[in-house]
Amino acid sequence: MRIRNLLFLLPLLFLFSACEKTKDFDVNQLYGTWNIKKIVPLNGNTNTSGLDFVYGKFTFNTADNFQFINYTREVFTGTWLLQQEQVEVNCTTATDGTRSCNHDWNVSIRLDATGQVAGQPGKNAYFEYLSFTDADHFTGKLTSSGNIATHEYTFERIK
Repeated sequence: MRIRNLLFLLPLLFLFSACEKTKDFDVNQLYGTWNIKKIVPLNGNTNTSGLDFVYGKFTFNTADNFQFINYTREVFTGTWLLQQEQVEVNCTTATDGTRSCNHDWNVSIRLDATGQVAGQPGKNAYFEYLSFTDADHFTGKLTSSGNIATHEYTFERIK
Protein backbone atom coordinates (compact mmCIF):
# COMPACT_ATOMS: atom_id res chain seq x y z
CA MET A 1 0.00 0.00 0.00
CA ARG A 2 2.78 2.44 0.93
CA ILE A 3 4.70 1.77 -2.26
CA ARG A 4 1.60 2.34 -4.38
CA ASN A 5 0.91 5.66 -2.58
CA LEU A 6 4.53 6.67 -3.02
CA LEU A 7 4.43 5.83 -6.72
CA PHE A 8 1.29 7.95 -7.03
CA LEU A 9 2.72 10.92 -5.09
CA LEU A 10 6.16 11.08 -6.71
CA PRO A 11 4.92 12.17 -10.17
CA LEU A 12 2.65 14.78 -8.57
CA LEU A 13 5.49 16.12 -6.46
CA PHE A 14 7.71 16.33 -9.51
CA LEU A 15 4.97 18.04 -11.53
CA PHE A 16 4.35 20.71 -8.88
CA SER A 17 8.04 21.36 -8.32
CA ALA A 18 8.47 21.89 -12.08
CA CYS A 19 5.79 24.62 -12.04
CA GLU A 20 7.95 26.97 -9.97
CA LYS A 21 10.34 28.59 -12.44
CA THR A 22 13.69 29.40 -10.90
CA LYS A 23 16.93 30.62 -12.34
CA ASP A 24 20.26 30.25 -10.66
CA PHE A 25 22.55 33.18 -11.26
CA ASP A 26 26.13 32.16 -10.61
CA VAL A 27 27.78 35.19 -9.04
CA ASN A 28 31.15 33.54 -9.66
CA GLN A 29 30.73 34.42 -13.33
CA LEU A 30 30.88 38.10 -12.42
CA TYR A 31 34.22 38.00 -10.59
CA GLY A 32 37.09 39.30 -12.68
CA THR A 33 37.80 42.23 -14.96
CA TRP A 34 35.30 43.47 -17.53
CA ASN A 35 35.65 46.11 -20.23
CA ILE A 36 32.67 48.25 -21.25
CA LYS A 37 32.47 47.19 -24.88
CA LYS A 38 29.35 49.03 -26.05
CA ILE A 39 26.72 51.46 -24.75
CA VAL A 40 23.43 51.73 -26.63
CA PRO A 41 21.03 54.59 -25.78
CA LEU A 42 17.42 53.53 -25.07
CA ASN A 43 14.06 55.28 -24.71
CA GLY A 44 14.95 58.49 -26.51
CA ASN A 45 18.36 59.09 -24.93
CA THR A 46 20.87 60.25 -27.50
CA ASN A 47 24.25 60.43 -25.80
CA THR A 48 26.43 59.08 -23.00
CA SER A 49 27.97 62.32 -21.72
CA GLY A 50 26.03 62.37 -18.44
CA LEU A 51 26.72 58.77 -17.45
CA ASP A 52 28.92 57.99 -14.44
CA PHE A 53 30.48 54.90 -16.01
CA VAL A 54 31.56 55.43 -19.61
CA TYR A 55 34.16 53.37 -21.41
CA GLY A 56 36.52 51.87 -18.93
CA LYS A 57 36.99 48.64 -17.05
CA PHE A 58 35.53 47.11 -13.90
CA THR A 59 37.20 44.58 -11.65
CA PHE A 60 34.68 42.78 -9.42
CA ASN A 61 36.21 41.12 -6.36
CA THR A 62 34.75 38.42 -4.15
CA ALA A 63 34.48 40.73 -1.13
CA ASP A 64 31.68 42.72 -2.86
CA ASN A 65 34.04 45.52 -3.77
CA PHE A 66 35.13 46.70 -7.18
CA GLN A 67 37.49 49.02 -8.97
CA PHE A 68 36.63 51.08 -12.04
CA ILE A 69 39.28 52.71 -14.23
CA ASN A 70 37.88 55.06 -16.86
CA TYR A 71 39.33 55.88 -20.26
CA THR A 72 41.37 58.79 -18.79
CA ARG A 73 42.86 56.36 -16.20
CA GLU A 74 40.99 57.83 -13.21
CA VAL A 75 40.55 55.15 -10.55
CA PHE A 76 37.38 54.66 -8.51
CA THR A 77 36.77 52.05 -5.83
CA GLY A 78 33.52 51.02 -4.25
CA THR A 79 31.03 48.33 -3.35
CA TRP A 80 28.58 46.30 -5.38
CA LEU A 81 25.39 44.50 -4.45
CA LEU A 82 23.81 41.81 -6.61
CA GLN A 83 20.07 41.11 -6.27
CA GLN A 84 17.55 38.76 -7.88
CA GLU A 85 13.79 39.14 -8.01
CA GLN A 86 11.06 37.31 -9.84
CA VAL A 87 9.10 39.54 -12.23
CA GLU A 88 6.01 39.14 -14.42
CA VAL A 89 6.54 39.30 -18.18
CA ASN A 90 4.39 38.85 -21.30
CA CYS A 91 1.15 39.43 -19.40
CA THR A 92 -2.19 38.98 -21.14
CA THR A 93 -5.74 39.71 -20.05
CA ALA A 94 -8.50 37.31 -21.04
CA THR A 95 -11.96 38.47 -22.09
CA ASP A 96 -13.27 37.65 -18.61
CA GLY A 97 -10.69 40.02 -17.11
CA THR A 98 -8.33 37.42 -15.66
CA ARG A 99 -4.66 38.25 -16.02
CA SER A 100 -2.04 35.67 -16.92
CA CYS A 101 1.73 36.25 -16.86
CA ASN A 102 4.92 34.34 -17.39
CA HIS A 103 7.59 34.76 -14.74
CA ASP A 104 11.24 35.56 -15.26
CA TRP A 105 14.13 36.67 -13.09
CA ASN A 106 15.52 40.20 -12.94
CA VAL A 107 19.13 40.11 -11.81
CA SER A 108 20.40 43.58 -10.92
CA ILE A 109 23.56 45.14 -9.56
CA ARG A 110 24.03 48.39 -7.63
CA LEU A 111 27.43 50.11 -7.89
CA ASP A 112 28.64 52.88 -5.56
CA ALA A 113 32.17 54.26 -5.94
CA THR A 114 34.39 57.08 -4.74
CA GLY A 115 37.38 58.57 -6.50
CA GLN A 116 40.99 58.18 -5.41
CA VAL A 117 41.70 61.93 -5.66
CA ALA A 118 40.39 64.42 -3.08
CA GLY A 119 37.40 66.33 -4.40
CA GLN A 120 36.70 63.81 -7.15
CA PRO A 121 32.93 63.20 -7.36
CA GLY A 122 31.54 59.76 -6.57
CA LYS A 123 29.90 57.52 -9.12
CA ASN A 124 26.93 55.19 -8.88
CA ALA A 125 24.74 53.14 -11.16
CA TYR A 126 21.96 50.58 -11.09
CA PHE A 127 21.94 47.95 -13.83
CA GLU A 128 18.95 45.66 -14.30
CA TYR A 129 18.28 42.55 -16.35
CA LEU A 130 21.86 41.32 -16.28
CA SER A 131 22.25 38.52 -18.77
CA PHE A 132 25.31 36.49 -19.65
CA THR A 133 25.35 35.96 -23.41
CA ASP A 134 28.33 33.62 -22.99
CA ALA A 135 31.17 33.12 -20.49
CA ASP A 136 32.96 36.28 -21.68
CA HIS A 137 30.07 38.72 -22.29
CA PHE A 138 27.11 40.06 -20.38
CA THR A 139 24.60 42.85 -20.87
CA GLY A 140 22.74 45.06 -18.44
CA LYS A 141 20.29 47.93 -18.68
CA LEU A 142 21.24 51.10 -16.84
CA THR A 143 18.13 52.25 -15.00
CA SER A 144 17.41 55.81 -13.88
CA SER A 145 15.78 56.81 -10.60
CA GLY A 146 12.43 56.72 -12.41
CA ASN A 147 12.88 53.00 -13.18
CA ILE A 148 13.39 53.69 -16.87
CA ALA A 149 16.11 51.86 -18.77
CA THR A 150 18.25 54.62 -20.32
CA HIS A 151 21.15 52.68 -21.83
CA GLU A 152 22.08 49.07 -22.51
CA TYR A 153 25.67 48.17 -21.71
CA THR A 154 27.64 45.25 -23.10
CA PHE A 155 30.60 44.08 -21.01
CA GLU A 156 33.44 41.89 -22.22
CA ARG A 157 35.74 39.87 -19.95
CA ILE A 158 39.41 40.87 -20.05
CA LYS A 159 41.62 37.79 -19.90
